[in-house]
Amino acid sequence: MNTTTHSLEVTRLIPARRDEVFQAWTVRDRMNWYCPGDMFLLSATADVRVGGSFRETMQGEDGKVHVCSGTYLEIVPNERLVFTQRGDGKNPVETLVTVEFIELDAGTVVALRQEGFEEAEDLVSHEENWETTLQNLEAEFSPGILPPS
Repeated sequence: MNTTTHSLEVTRLIPARRDEVFQAWTVRDRMNWYCPGDMFLLSATADVRVGGSFRETMQGEDGKVHVCSGTYLEIVPNERLVFTQRGDGKNPVETLVTVEFIELDAGTVVALRQEGFEEAEDLVSHEENWETTLQNLEAEFSPGILPPS
């Protein structure tokens, strides 16, 4: 039995105050950016409280629909979110995502860590997805930046 798990880390500077960036992650009306760059959000629900759940339905350019869901485990306003995440693909694995919000003069660093992958190969696509998802977040606060196409 393989008990090794793998993790990834992604960071991005968002040109906005920490409280604004945190709201983009936690206020449903501000979460339309929350999907990879090659997808668009069809629907989303978020009960942002410890023990609450979220569910996003996204559609890729190929027309395929993907669902992602999880449960909020820790919420420290403007500082930290911790939640589980589970996709709908073959052999879905529940992972743990930790998002830290670090305020700087130039904006807010979003530092994301996702852990619990059973296969190292899963890291590549998930890391690319988080990179483009955070590009979408940056575009929410930067009128001159286009989301990935």
